[in-house]
Amino acid sequence: GKRLLELVNDIIDVVRIEAGQYELRPDVFEARSLLMGCATRIQATENCGERKLRTEVAPGAEAIRSDRHALSRALAKLLDNAVKFTGPKGEIVLRALPAAGRGIVIEVGDNGIGIAEKSLQHVVGAFSQVAGGLDRTHEGTGLGLHLAHRIVTLLDGRLEIESRLGAGTTVRLILADAALETSAAA
Repeated sequence: GKRLLELVNDIIDVVRIEAGQYELRPDVFEARSLLMGCATRIQATENCGERKLRTEVAPGAEAIRSDRHALSRALAKLLDNAVKFTGPKGEIVLRALPAAGRGIVIEVGDNGIGIAEKSLQHVVGAFSQVAGGLDRTHEGTGLGLHLAHRIVTLLDGRLEIESRLGAGTTVRLILADAALETSAAA
């Protein structure tokens, strides 16, 4: 029942974005609280198991101006994938870094199974999955990366994926003009 509800919510969000009806509510918030909230939610799931989840906030990325709920939604999808495709004793890192100008980069990195280079260009498509048919070993609908990509695009950002088979994946959400001075977040 929980997976079905999640699928329905994902489809509703994709349809709302496609129809231009996904409402954004920009705000200013601390990067650490965003990352810790996302980490706490994923660690509370039974799927996380013994995987180590670390959060890091680099100087210059302490405060973010964006839609917290939308960004949390995108990060939740990326963290779900990281947990799903990382071994039971693997490591996942969630970090915020300053980018060029007033940008912020939020990364979700893992040391999981990785994605073949030839598949990277297709993984953000709706219902896209690297393994299909009978060779699939992981559950999912193929909407997680698509939804994260659509949300980040809606936030005037972009999503980049770097991956190597057997070595893991890093997904970067790059948000232009989202950085603020630390004192502005208070």
